Amino acid sequence: MSLEGRVRDAGSAGITVTDDFRFLAEASAQLASSLDYNQTLRNVAELLVTRICEMASVFLVEDGKVSVAAWHHAHAEKREMLEGMGTRDISPGVESLVRSTIESCKSMVVDRIDDEVLADLGVSETKADQYRRVGISTFLLSPLVTHGRAIGVLCCICTEGHKEFTDSDVALVEEIARRAATAVDHARLFERTRYAEEIQRHLNDATVTLNSSLDYETTLANVAAVLVPELATWIAVHMLEDGAPKRVTVAHEDPEKVKWANEISDRYPTDMSSPRGLPLVLRDGVSEFYPVITDEMLQETARDEEHLRMVLEMKVGSVMIVPMTVRDKVIGAITFVSPDQGRYTQQELDFAKELGRRAGIAVDNAQMFRNVERLVAERTQELQAANKELEAFAYSVSHDLRAPLRSIMSASMIVMEDYGDRIGEDGKAELKRSSAAAKRMSALIDDLLEYSRLGRREMNVGDVDLSGLARLIGTEIGLLEGVLTVQPNMTVKGDPSLLRVLLTNHLENAWKFVKNKPEPRITVGSELIEGTRAYFVRDNGVGFDEEYAEKLYVPFERLHSPQDYPGTGIGLANVKRIVHRHGGKVWARGKVDEGATFYFTLGR
Repeated sequence: MSLEGRVRDAGSAGITVTDDFRFLAEASAQLASSLDYNQTLRNVAELLVTRICEMASVFLVEDGKVSVAAWHHAHAEKREMLEGMGTRDISPGVESLVRSTIESCKSMVVDRIDDEVLADLGVSETKADQYRRVGISTFLLSPLVTHGRAIGVLCCICTEGHKEFTDSDVALVEEIARRAATAVDHARLFERTRYAEEIQRHLNDATVTLNSSLDYETTLANVAAVLVPELATWIAVHMLEDGAPKRVTVAHEDPEKVKWANEISDRYPTDMSSPRGLPLVLRDGVSEFYPVITDEMLQETARDEEHLRMVLEMKVGSVMIVPMTVRDKVIGAITFVSPDQGRYTQQELDFAKELGRRAGIAVDNAQMFRNVERLVAERTQELQAANKELEAFAYSVSHDLRAPLRSIMSASMIVMEDYGDRIGEDGKAELKRSSAAAKRMSALIDDLLEYSRLGRREMNVGDVDLSGLARLIGTEIGLLEGVLTVQPNMTVKGDPSLLRVLLTNHLENAWKFVKNKPEPRITVGSELIEGTRAYFVRDNGVGFDEEYAEKLYVPFERLHSPQDYPGTGIGLANVKRIVHRHGGKVWARGKVDEGATFYFTLGR
């Protein structure tokens, strides 16, 4: 009798035997004992052979493809025999029965398997001979149904005698199938969740690597190496330069294969006119996704027989190519290759797209940094050259100006000494004014040179006793006893010579404005201002209008007449430059005729 005559729908009589309930309870416990997807499938097959049959298989349908997900045989010697028989190969007739069971969501029995039935099932003669040796006699197929849809089929196979499956057997298998379907569904969900977490971990690791260096070529090579072999056997990264792909890296576990792949790429460069693959991704910025790569597809893209041989040797089964884009501009592409057909799904493609996006940003940042570095280097060279020219100019001007100034002062002195009795008092006054102006000009030149040197002087930072330094400078500039008060134990980090200039300018400036006061006072101290230690020089001199406080630190800006309070207007500008070199800031507070306080911080 043919296969059609042996197939019957199996009616369920229900479960009424106490032993069946006990068995189902034990089965539920075993099915729930693991969330490992593959182990759950094996548990299902092993359950069936403990009670229903001698051999069991679990068929699953994924992406429209029927596969044997697990199988088991009750006898060890038969298992060994079946291991060598290709138990996961499915003949056309068996696949048809599985699909019919899934579509109908009803159990199905095939009675008395003989040569005629095997022929109808499309089993090869070699395979049929193996089935005879195992002794297959009867099939029972029951759908795995969860959430209203069939995800696969349980297949119970009797191999001893000519047992026929009873309605009670069918009912028991159907109940196991329902519970197994739930267990498989949970395990599959757990597996997908765990895989999603694994994908996210890879993405996080890749992102850390992308952000670890501004050398983008090395970074991309490191990212590719991180993802091989867990997500791909091969990974290639190309950058788009002048409309053509430049290979940045190829990654594989075996360095010799990387060398071999590079040789293939050099021998057969990318044809940018191709309507698919890497050229399409680089041209249009769209992803190319090939879940299944067949030999026929490879033959279509091969340049010649040798090229085809090499590509086949690479074992290409599944491919993803995603663009690296920045601001809607394609700058490169990443290619993932797996030897397994169906290895890549939408989940992997989404991961690859996100990685491509992040890699594009990392490359763009690195390129911008390189451009900034180049511009900074160029501007630094220009600034250094300008500073050298300015320094040479300053010394030249200083030299050229000092000679006539010395002549003016010498001439004034000679005229005063030799002809003083002839020129009268008015003439003497004019000569004195000329000599004084020449002296002020000389002092101004000295201060300007000092101002320019402060910006270039090399700093030697160390601990500085600011209190002791202030007292020493007070003595040097001749402050009267009792005028200067210094807060003790002020120690700072800074350049001693520069801080000496800073305090000297502050104290000379303060003394200039208080020495005509009946009770002159100058205080050097510190205080916390908004959590930062600030130092100050305070006096009870003539003060100033705070509206113009900023002008105090600008060269040549003065708030008082030079006739009343001599000076070049450079001192506080020098203070500001010194403080800025220490990473601090300056400011001043004061009122007219009520004194002034000059603050500074030292950031180092």
